[in-house]
Amino acid sequence: MKKIVLLIVVMLFLMVGVQFYWESPMEQGEPLAYRFTFVCPSVGKGLTAGIAAADEALGTDTKRIEFENFNEEELAYAVLKAVYANVDGIIMVGRSTSDALPEAIEQAEKEEIPVILVDSDLPDSGRDCYIGADNQEAGAQAGRVLLESTEGQAHIAVVASSLSDANQKERLDGFLKVIKEAPQMKVDQVIESQSDGMRVRKIAQRMLDEYPELDAIFCTDEITSDLLGEVLAEEAYQSREIRTVCFGMSEQIYGYLQDGVYDASIVQQSFEQGYRAVEWLRQYLNGQAESGEMIHLETLVAGQDFDFENWKQRSESGETL
Repeated sequence: MKKIVLLIVVMLFLMVGVQFYWESPMEQGEPLAYRFTFVCPSVGKGLTAGIAAADEALGTDTKRIEFENFNEEELAYAVLKAVYANVDGIIMVGRSTSDALPEAIEQAEKEEIPVILVDSDLPDSGRDCYIGADNQEAGAQAGRVLLESTEGQAHIAVVASSLSDANQKERLDGFLKVIKEAPQMKVDQVIESQSDGMRVRKIAQRMLDEYPELDAIFCTDEITSDLLGEVLAEEAYQSREIRTVCFGMSEQIYGYLQDGVYDASIVQQSFEQGYRAVEWLRQYLNGQAESGEMIHLETLVAGQDFDFENWKQRSESGETL
């Protein structure tokens, strides 16, 4: 009888102890942060700053894997490593020239790891969300600016980094749609620079020397826009009065705007793209967002009077444009 009573007492102590263990906040501790991975070719500071700000505000932890140059095989391998590490979500720039990245995204989806693309979309890749500019509209915006600055009459060259990138191809499509409405606006050349500084210099100099009638340029990406202005600013070409609309914003681009080398630049909300990507992944994992979303952020036209310091401060603080 005494043994039975003793056994009942021991069991009661065990039950109370287990209940105390699960209910005690000291024993439970804080919930673990969501672990995300940001895999990207070299991008502007705004995007990475937005991700860092979101981590601090939302309690997430995003590891950045950045490559100086675009190498799809290396990027795809980095995505697969993130999948094998069983991260909670993956953020990527949707640039692709082969099947490597789409296949890596597909592998992530098989493991039920959500993938969100920023800046450039790969709509057929199986990604869960895209956040960025409406790139066709951004290209059309550039077309309207150039149409006005040339009074509807120009010989145009388009300089891109790579038209295999969905974002640049879409910008070109939007640009051409506007330009084709003006019979005296003619696109004479479409050139790809591959984001190589020496190649940009060579093709720009050859383009300007071989086409003396060229008087307008549309540059479809920020990296090439940083590089192209150096050639256009040279004394040999300054007298040409070439109307140029570029894409993106940086210290270099701002300087070219101030010097009159560039007429305008189309600027997207890179900081907000990064912040919203982390925010969306967190909401998705908490059942507050659905797969398949496309979130387009507005772009603005920056001219010579653009307040770069104010824009930089607002971007870094997370304010919208």
